Amino acid sequence: MKGRVTGGAGVKIATYNVHKCVGIDRRRSVDRVARVIRETGAEVVALQEVVSDFRKGPGRDRDQAAALAERLGMKLLMGPAIEREGYHYGNVVLTRLPVVGHERFDLSCGRHEPRAIQRVDLELEDGRILHFYNTHLGTTYAERCEQSRRLVQTEILAASHPEHPQVLVGDFNDWFQGTPSRLLGDHLYDATRRIRPTYPSVAPLLRLDRIYVNHRARARRVWAHTTPLARIASDHVPIVAIVEPTPLSLDGSAGVRRDSEVHANRI
Repeated sequence: MKGRVTGGAGVKIATYNVHKCVGIDRRRSVDRVARVIRETGAEVVALQEVVSDFRKGPGRDRDQAAALAERLGMKLLMGPAIEREGYHYGNVVLTRLPVVGHERFDLSCGRHEPRAIQRVDLELEDGRILHFYNTHLGTTYAERCEQSRRLVQTEILAASHPEHPQVLVGDFNDWFQGTPSRLLGDHLYDATRRIRPTYPSVAPLLRLDRIYVNHRARARRVWAHTTPLARIASDHVPIVAIVEPTPLSLDGSAGVRRDSEVHANRI
């Protein structure tokens, strides 16, 4: 079936904070962000900080999510953290793979900016389901501690059958290794732990953007997409990875991933 991953090839995914499609030159350009995504060649793309704003009436590219999906010819799934009349802001997934489910979970904490995580269930060629999570955690340490705890200790990850491949991506706003990283690392494998920083894009110093996988998935290759265009289109550069489910054993169960099977390439 067109759009499905071929056996052994893996799925090319990307995560990208597009900063409302505003580049480091302060110019807003959906076209430029679409070109960066096209450069990655990803089949599944998680985006953060996407704006759909109709409060001033119709206009070119006011709906950034729909505009990006149209330019790239991909399916669009919205998971906004902020949803008001005429205004959506937050997470979006674009995909070329068959979608069999989609759900959004609230991760907001107190009076801080609303946060959310979306789960998109994707059908792979062998019939297995890949559960793809996209999120953007808070900017304060206390928020991230609470949000990471809710991710791993509530129904959010467990609801999608942890016996299936799970991939958690996004902007985790983790400026240093602490409780949030430890909580996530106790349950998932950080496949981006050795890649180059991704923020700020013009001269990356911080590793805010990450890709995590559970023991039913592995990342064969992971890299920061640092082309000249990517360095100016947003204040983050994308992360790209080739992700595949672990091989099925003779009894039909997935094999256990070993750390040696995950490779993070520096590019």
